[in-house]
Amino acid sequence: MKSIYAKKLRRITALGLIIICIISAVGIKLYIDKTKLYEEMSRMSSSVSDLSERASGGKERAQEKIEELESRLNELEKEKDEDKKKIEELESENEKLREMKKEKEKSSEKAESTEKKDSREPAAAPQPNVPEDGSVSSGKVVYLTFDDGPSKNTPKVLEVLRKYNVKATFFVIDGKGYNKYMKNIVDEGHAIGLHSETHDYKNIYSSLGAYLKDLSNIAEIVKSETGVNSRIIRFPGGSSNTVSRKYCRGIISTAARKVHNMGYEYFDWNCDSGDAAGNNVPVSKLVENIKISNPGTDRVIVLMHDAGNKSTTPKALPQIIEYFKSKGYSFGVLTEKVSPVHHKIAN
Repeated sequence: MKSIYAKKLRRITALGLIIICIISAVGIKLYIDKTKLYEEMSRMSSSVSDLSERASGGKERAQEKIEELESRLNELEKEKDEDKKKIEELESENEKLREMKKEKEKSSEKAESTEKKDSREPAAAPQPNVPEDGSVSSGKVVYLTFDDGPSKNTPKVLEVLRKYNVKATFFVIDGKGYNKYMKNIVDEGHAIGLHSETHDYKNIYSSLGAYLKDLSNIAEIVKSETGVNSRIIRFPGGSSNTVSRKYCRGIISTAARKVHNMGYEYFDWNCDSGDAAGNNVPVSKLVENIKISNPGTDRVIVLMHDAGNKSTTPKALPQIIEYFKSKGYSFGVLTEKVSPVHHKIAN
């Protein structure tokens, strides 16, 4: 009987040990799985943190890139506006050249006759005594005119004119630190005219009042520097410019009538050096432009510039003077009493 109970007890004990081993194994596995789960959660948390940091850094970099692109866009817009303004100025110059070409074609027969006469004349013509009205007693006269000075190039132009004993006309702007050369212009016997204080089309052509204010300002500057009350004008871009349409329709027509009522005379040109087309135009090109655009008439008004960026114009001036002398021209200065050359007003 005891042996039977002993066997049952051993079986129960063995079964209990098996159950304990199973429970222990399950517990150990659960512990290992829990530890792995905590490690995985820790890694996921670290990954989320890294992703968050990367996202934050990427957002900052994206914002910096957006700001950089916006800045570049603004720069491109400014460049676009500047290019548009240059295109408008070139279109205006091109239209004036077409008008000059038409005038040249109309006077071609007279030009041919003049050329035949010139071939029998001496290579050089003496400089006449120029009356107060800027004209000469007889024969052909050329008026050399310079816009957009005074500048660092004005003394160079004056030096050439002095060498050839030739007088010219300067349509000036506010040259700031170079305004002292206005007195040199007048003291050496040249004429001084009013071009613009600012030469800013958007400003001066915004209204009649704005144009007259600009004109008054440059007149006061010339009076202060030279003592001269100049009565001669050249519109920025010439009276035929079309750029002014962008700012005020009919402004040139209105201003032309007004300045005449005020006792001024405005002058355009019928011969163009082409130095307004760009900076550092080759000397040979400037001289050739003069020869091509010369209408061959008895009265020629030549457009040139003595602005600071027109360094080749003073270099071309000796050849231009010699060319006109070879054609029998004398040299005059413009005043309000000289019969003007007017373009067809386009605005």
